[in-house]
Amino acid sequence: MKYESPSEGATRRRQPNLQGPYIQNSLSERPFEIATAAAAFARMAAACGKMAAASTEMDDLLKSARVFMFITGPATRLFKEIFDEVYSHPDMKSDGGMLSINDCFAKVMVGSKTKMKPKNIFGQDNGQFIIPNIKNEKLDISFYYAGIVKFCSNVYDKMFSVATKNLLEELKKRRNLVSHNGGDPRSEDEIMDDLEKLCNELMDSAEKDLSSMNIAKARIDIIDSMKSVKNEPIKIDVYLKEKATFFEKIENKFIQESQYHLQKECQFGRAVDPFVKLVHQHNLDYGTEHPIVDVFTAPLIVDENKGRIDHRSILECLNTQGKVPKVVIISGLGGSGKSTLCHIIFEEWRNKAKKQTTIELIDMFDLVVYIEMKKTKSKKFLDFLRKEYLVDQMVYVDKDLVFYLLNSLNLLFIIDGYDEKNEDNGEKLVSDIASYLPKSRVIITTRPEFQDDCSKIFNSTTSAPLVLEGFGPSERKVFASKVMNLVEKDPKLALERVKEFNSFIARKASTLSTHLKLPLTMALLIFLWLEKRNNPSVMEAINTATQLYFQLFEMLKEKLIKIRVHLKTGYSNDEELDEVLQALKRVAFKQLVEDHSNELLLTPDNVAEVKDRCVQAKLEPGEILSAFLVYDIIQKSAKASKKDDLYSFFHRTQMEYFSAESVANNVVKRVGNLEEQFPRTSTHRRKVQEVFPFLAGCLARLGQLDRHCDNLLTLCKEVQIPLSKYDFWFSLLHETEARDVIGQGLSYNETMAEKLANHISDEMWSLNSETLVPGLKLLTHCPDIHVDELTIDLRVIDDPKKISELNATLTALQNKMDREAKHGEAKVKLVLKILHHLHDDANHFSDSYLKFFENWTSLVEFEGHIGEKEVPKLRDCKRVATKVCSMRAFNAITEHAARMKNLTKLVLKIDLVNAKTTEKITPKRFQGLRKPNCEINLHITKLIDDDLDQTLRFINDTYPQKKRYGQVTISGNFLYEDGLKMVRQLQGAVGKKLYVCSNLSLTTDERNDLISEALSGKPSSFLFEWNGDEL
Repeated sequence: MKYESPSEGATRRRQPNLQGPYIQNSLSERPFEIATAAAAFARMAAACGKMAAASTEMDDLLKSARVFMFITGPATRLFKEIFDEVYSHPDMKSDGGMLSINDCFAKVMVGSKTKMKPKNIFGQDNGQFIIPNIKNEKLDISFYYAGIVKFCSNVYDKMFSVATKNLLEELKKRRNLVSHNGGDPRSEDEIMDDLEKLCNELMDSAEKDLSSMNIAKARIDIIDSMKSVKNEPIKIDVYLKEKATFFEKIENKFIQESQYHLQKECQFGRAVDPFVKLVHQHNLDYGTEHPIVDVFTAPLIVDENKGRIDHRSILECLNTQGKVPKVVIISGLGGSGKSTLCHIIFEEWRNKAKKQTTIELIDMFDLVVYIEMKKTKSKKFLDFLRKEYLVDQMVYVDKDLVFYLLNSLNLLFIIDGYDEKNEDNGEKLVSDIASYLPKSRVIITTRPEFQDDCSKIFNSTTSAPLVLEGFGPSERKVFASKVMNLVEKDPKLALERVKEFNSFIARKASTLSTHLKLPLTMALLIFLWLEKRNNPSVMEAINTATQLYFQLFEMLKEKLIKIRVHLKTGYSNDEELDEVLQALKRVAFKQLVEDHSNELLLTPDNVAEVKDRCVQAKLEPGEILSAFLVYDIIQKSAKASKKDDLYSFFHRTQMEYFSAESVANNVVKRVGNLEEQFPRTSTHRRKVQEVFPFLAGCLARLGQLDRHCDNLLTLCKEVQIPLSKYDFWFSLLHETEARDVIGQGLSYNETMAEKLANHISDEMWSLNSETLVPGLKLLTHCPDIHVDELTIDLRVIDDPKKISELNATLTALQNKMDREAKHGEAKVKLVLKILHHLHDDANHFSDSYLKFFENWTSLVEFEGHIGEKEVPKLRDCKRVATKVCSMRAFNAITEHAARMKNLTKLVLKIDLVNAKTTEKITPKRFQGLRKPNCEINLHITKLIDDDLDQTLRFINDTYPQKKRYGQVTISGNFLYEDGLKMVRQLQGAVGKKLYVCSNLSLTTDERNDLISEALSGKPSSFLFEWNGDEL
């Protein structure tokens, strides 16, 4: 986190990525591209296939093979011995034998046009990649020559004679000729004799210059190797294998250098969002920049099957073992922490070489490719690699081999912000990954409305949907503490600031509840609070996201003016600054609604438009743009001299807020009506839907909302926002300048509340854990919403106690309904499903939630756990599913169920069946339920062997008629023989489905026996689950 003055503004500079060199292992001082090698192999293979008919081609092949083997064998060994001797010379400062690649780049390759790449990368030390013991490495002649001449230049100049220098250079030239097939017109014998002579002369001269015993010792091996290559028959298959091995090494260099590039690039990754920099007041100094990992606080992540999961185990969804999904789709609201989570995962992979990883399974990936959709310009994946991601590395790889190369790796793609794609990149780029790299794993993030689009792209593979819920109360406190401890150097002062801020948040919990879940909003609120904490009139007025952003950008404007005054170059007219900001807001809206744009980066034309307005106002464009936007300096290639200066909105929500401000100002100025502001030709109008809540807030602040409510709701209808999107509709209402009325809680714009009530009235409302609280708040604050049937459907993983504000919202709704209740008015039909209470092992009751609805609803369907005293509330239910944990509860539910005229289905999850309790359950308990229109399902759990006979008797005795149980589920710890017994005894009693579940192991033969036994009785359906495996 770098604190800087407002003149620097929200500036984030991405450093140019200084690459280490490549130690070239090819046979040319120029890049030996894989395409060239592949072509050579093709020619060689063709020559091998035509030996009988083309002896001259075979001769050429043999000549190439022998020369190749000589150069890569004895000649390379000689260069290695000379390099080792020079590198170990006392005059060399080699730092204990550690050769820094960066030193190599600076000293060996300076001024060279050679594109040399490292053969192996073993580790990292203080940001520099090194070869721990370079003398153990077998490298190419070109590297050895450059190392001797440049890196060891002091020894080279001092120790070597002119003859040795000429011989080194001459043998290197012979090596270069070999890289061009047929490059030497001489015969094989002439070439080999010349090479042998050169090597012998070089050994003599170098040994004499260096007084080296090591070269003398190696002489015999080198001479024997030369004779072997020169005289022994060449085996073509061995030669081609050697060439293939050489070819593979070049592929490896692409991967290794890609890892180096990506890991190095990550070091210049994003810091904490720009506002940290702007609020720093300490003498306008620059402070210290901290990576975002310093303040990272894990958000709440929900797996629809497992419930909440830790971010450190997120990759378990992509584990390579077993039947697992290959794609994880993480959806979440803007600002919920999706991009930060992606960055953290990538950062963990970068750290795997340091053994500092905390995310499980990250080290199983050879390469992690991080794609930020908001920044990429490429339409195809290959273009993305070549032009944006691995620019320097891809020049060595033929495009036809890229997918072959990548498919050989354990590869992870992190695709961040699919919803921020534009029409030119996006779908095609991602579909390339799905089509051409089917073995890879993918993490892709998006806003909820684009989740289905992601699923369609990867429809040929399995996927795991995760929901990023943002921060809960404890996460907010941890995040605030981390930020304060970075901002304030004094720990005691930081602790005091944390307490003050948490007190402020506690007062705002009800009005900002939705927004406080979003890490982005929390960060902005902290930074604004640090600046304005002594100005209560500002902070206490912040109850909505619109108010937060308004105050935030007002603060940035004030600081920008203040710093210019401080530098004695202040603005002559503050209105001119406002005009420039309006131009920036217009650009945001224009870019948002364009058909082929959905990215945060400002287009060159839009940047030019803002700069022109700055020039007209006699303001410095760089100051304005960097104060309100993120400023990137991007150098796509380490060798590229041109750098792109890019400006982008720090988040999509900023873009949406600016767009709303622009539209609202146009409406005030009567520049067309509200509907005319939004182009009707846009093919993706749904991407503007998040502008509407901000627009409601801006119009309310400007006093224009009453006039434009109908137009705003018409726009919502045109972009096809579902009526069931209750969280959106409540945000639309909430942004209308909420104010706290003493004794009555929050109050919203009355016109909007009335219009919205009419707009979202529907016969049936269905609320889940995400929409429950906003939906109930709509019922509380919108007068006369017409709803015939209300369904509240919470999944097994949704514990109502963990749903923020639920009890307070239910209390407010109950109070409203009690005040407005009219005698004789028809009650709302209620379907209440709290599956967590039904299936969780703990005895959580649903009674406390039923009380909030009893005066204004009629319960028609219930799933949960009801206490015996509350059973009469089920009298009008058609379907009931409840847990039974006591004899009294069993007696109460069966007794009342017999009198329930509308009952068509009763599901009893019985956790009490054993030899003792079932003796008290007699068949007549079910006599009143024996009617044609009532289906009874039994779920009997936690059984052991001793309970089995009594359980089977209980089932048959309580309902002896054939096929009268719709479904029976029996689970526990019992053996295979018991499973057979259950199948035989219950075939006649079960009408629809029989589940037999056990945690004990089962052999394949035993499974087959069970299946055969079940089929013999021909039940309409059956399922066995044994030891977790479905049959």
